[in-house]
Amino acid sequence: MKKSTKKNDKTIFIAAAIMFACAIGLFVGAFARFQTVVGGSATLKTADWSFMVNGGTADFSVNLADGTAYNLVEVDGEKRIQPGSYGVFPLVLSAVGSDVDVTYNANFGGLSGEKIPTNLALYSDDQYTKPLANVSGDVITAGQQKTVNIYWKWLYTETDETEFAGQTLTLPVTVTGYQVDPNA
Repeated sequence: MKKSTKKNDKTIFIAAAIMFACAIGLFVGAFARFQTVVGGSATLKTADWSFMVNGGTADFSVNLADGTAYNLVEVDGEKRIQPGSYGVFPLVLSAVGSDVDVTYNANFGGLSGEKIPTNLALYSDDQYTKPLANVSGDVITAGQQKTVNIYWKWLYTETDETEFAGQTLTLPVTVTGYQVDPNA
């Protein structure tokens, strides 16, 4: 009986050694391979963007007395407004040079430290019936421009606005152009 136990032990040992050798072979074989890393790049060209107001991309200036204005006073060849004056000034909004459609928002007045006459009002219509503080929403097609007329009136009332006499006043206008969402 002792011989058979030794033979079984020997068989078990040989089987274990073979299994261990197979396991090592599988483990080593799992890490043997060929490998190539290929680097590259993706090329893209972005759309052009252009938005201008009255020909400017950084700032613009409008003189209320220029263009179409009524009830002005002329002093030494210079036109000046007074209570009772009214008129219109254009905002020429341009997407010329842009590959994408543009929408915009224009805000008037409200900068701290700036003071404008109490009765100077802006309107969106030539009947001076629709007051406005901002203008927005229309889409300007890429490569096109749009003119938005802003109507103004310095109402003649019983309010004393003498503090504005002989002054050069600034009405802040901020116009922001935005790309139209192509997914909308």
